Amino acid sequence: MPCAVPVTSAHALNNATLHYGLLLADRGQKAILDDRHLRNGLNVHKDRIINAPLPKRSVTR
Repeated sequence: MPCAVPVTSAHALNNATLHYGLLLADRGQKAILDDRHLRNGLNVHKDRIINAPLPKRSVTR
């Protein structure tokens, strides 16, 4: 329950994501090629949907 312990949950989120943010800052797009977790989190690249289930869940305009 993040709202019950906001500081603790913010620290946990930072601890879980800081590594990936630093990878992207240091290596740019090469980080996505090198790290499978970043690749798995990629949804859209150059106006193309990369994550196949995404269009099925998205609302079309």
